[in-house]
Amino acid sequence: MAQIQEEQPNSTNVAMIVVKDLDTGLNGKVSCTVDNKKFILQLKPSSIVPSLQTSYFLKIHSRIDREESAQEFVTIKCMDEGTPPQTSSTTITFKILDLNDNAPYISDESSLFGLVNENSPSGSRVTTILAKDKDSEMNGRITFAIQNESLAQIFEIKVTGELITLLPLDREKHDKYLVPIIISDGGNPHRSITVTVTVTV
Repeated sequence: MAQIQEEQPNSTNVAMIVVKDLDTGLNGKVSCTVDNKKFILQLKPSSIVPSLQTSYFLKIHSRIDREESAQEFVTIKCMDEGTPPQTSSTTITFKILDLNDNAPYISDESSLFGLVNENSPSGSRVTTILAKDKDSEMNGRITFAIQNESLAQIFEIKVTGELITLLPLDREKHDKYLVPIIISDGGNPHRSITVTVTVTV
């Protein structure tokens, strides 16, 4: 399976198509078309290739987005000018490689609000932040971190996004906490967002 990276600029060459017809004259004159509108064929100058073959560059014609489709199927149909014309076709499958073009996002805003009873034991669950990333593999793997050293002594966030307490909370001292959380993906360079979790005691 061939591979191309998403978000490549238009006119990027992704393959060379070489077509041969052993006939002569119009019977050996071949033209080709492509069925996928995201790609085009560009005829390679005939002076570069032998007379018995026709070569095309297969180029990107419009945006390739892996989040829209993880694969692209391109069928190339070629026809000579004989009577009757002879045709042949082949299909190329492209695996679309991921580019880290998406930042994490919150999939459920209500997960940014949590409740915990005062004097609950250490390790009590406050909420679980529900976040996603449209990218794949490392580009889509997200991590969480508390962005406040003082609050990091009171709360802990696990790799799952679950926010828990590290000690019993006293409502008379604080009835509400605003906990800043940075959510990052594993891309290079990485993308991140910062959210605030409201904790009510």
